[in-house]
Amino acid sequence: MNEKDESSMANIIEQYWTGVTQRLQVEADVFNSLVRHNGEMGRANEISLMNVLSSMLPSSLGVGTGVIFDHQGNRSSQTDIILFDRAKHPQVLAQTTQLLFPVETVVMALEVKTTLTPGLVEEFAEKKRSFNSLTDSRPGVQKATFGIFGFDCSGAVASIARTVCDQVEAERPDITCVINPGIVGSASSSVPFVPELVPLHATDGIGEKVAGTWREVIKAESAYLEEDRSIYPITALKAYGRTYYAGEPGRALLLFCDLLLADLAARGYMDHHWLANYLPQLAKETQPFEYQ
Repeated sequence: MNEKDESSMANIIEQYWTGVTQRLQVEADVFNSLVRHNGEMGRANEISLMNVLSSMLPSSLGVGTGVIFDHQGNRSSQTDIILFDRAKHPQVLAQTTQLLFPVETVVMALEVKTTLTPGLVEEFAEKKRSFNSLTDSRPGVQKATFGIFGFDCSGAVASIARTVCDQVEAERPDITCVINPGIVGSASSSVPFVPELVPLHATDGIGEKVAGTWREVIKAESAYLEEDRSIYPITALKAYGRTYYAGEPGRALLLFCDLLLADLAARGYMDHHWLANYLPQLAKETQPFEYQ
C-alpha cells in the first residue's frame, strides 16, 4: 500500500469513528436531558459505551457490570464495565444483572464517568489500589487492565492530566479516554499513563494533514470549532493558557479502541490486532499537556 492509499484508508476509518463518537455523544446528551438522577444518567452512559464495545469484541468475550473478587475473599467496589472471558465465567454467578466475577475471568475493567474531574481521578486511584490487591490464583498471570472512560471534563483539562501524573504509577488508569475534548492516555504516553490531547491536525495548501502540527484556534464565545459538518471542542494545553487548540473526539475514541484491541491481542484473545494496520503514525499523534 503506497502512502496516498494509506492516508485515504486512515481518513475513511477516522471519519467513521467521528460518526460513532457523535452518535455516542448524542445518546449521552439525550439520556442526560431526560434523566435527572445522576446514578441513572451514569448508567445510561455506561450502556451506550457497552454497546460500542460489544460490537467490536470477539464472541469469546462478554461485557458486564458488577463486583470482582478473588479466592482470598477480597473484592473490588462496584465496577461499571467488565470485559470477561465467557468460557471461564461460571454460570452459577450469572443469575442476576449484577454479576460476580472471579478475578481469573476478568480481562479488562473500566470506570465510566459522565464528567471527569480531578477529584474523580483521585477516587479512581483508590479503586485501582483495591483492584491491584486482588490475587489471581494462577501464578505469573498478567493483571487485567483497569481504565477510565469519560464523556466530558470539568475545569481545565490540563488539571486532569496533572492529577493523573500526581498518582503513583501503579494507581494511574492503564487506559484513559475522554471524548470531550478528546484525550487519551496509556503506557505509551510521554509520561506513562498520563492522558494527552488528541488534537486536530493543521493542513497544508492542498488540505493534507501536517504531522506534528495542530489547528490553533482563537478562543471566541463558542467552545467549539465547527468545520466540514464536524464539531471540535476547543481547549488549552495549560491550565491557564491562552493558546487554544481544537481537540478531535473521533480520533480519541479510535485510539482508545486501538489500545483496547492491542491489549486483547497481547493477551491472546484476538488472533490479530487488525486495526493497527489501518492507522498510520499520523493518526496516532497526540500532544502532552503542560502542567509542571
